[in-house]
Amino acid sequence: MVPNIKKILYLTDLSENSRKALIYAASLADVYGAAITALHVFEIQSPNAALIASAYLGYGSMDEFKTKREADIAHEIKNRIAHTCDEIGCKFPACRFRVDQILVETGRANDIILQHVKKMDFDIIVMGNKRGIKEAILGGTAQKVMRACRKPVLVVPLDQNL
Repeated sequence: MVPNIKKILYLTDLSENSRKALIYAASLADVYGAAITALHVFEIQSPNAALIASAYLGYGSMDEFKTKREADIAHEIKNRIAHTCDEIGCKFPACRFRVDQILVETGRANDIILQHVKKMDFDIIVMGNKRGIKEAILGGTAQKVMRACRKPVLVVPLDQNL
């Protein structure tokens, strides 16, 4: 049976590797005429996630980052993801893929991801993996999503040269 891919869930943690995963999601969307939903899960309780978001958004310190309201940060992250999607999209013929939604949510990444997969009926999930494919199989968010998800999951390892 030939897959009919119409809805792609692209997961981003704001890393360079998740940008590489977007190239794969965009390529699939271009080939199948599918729509992409981008999802970033903001884990407030995780100091590492706050540090990554702080650096990604260009704040000089964690104190400066903490003074911003969560809604403002979510809005800024959405704008950055949209810009990246636009930038990558224009590398495809006629910019044929489209981004339906950009979601920024707070919570545990694997729980939020799986909730979206269940309620929105995506055909495939595309995500990067910061630690390489070996760790994706052995542990982490990618592993949890792959084990619990009944949809295909494309994990782009860190060492992909795109």
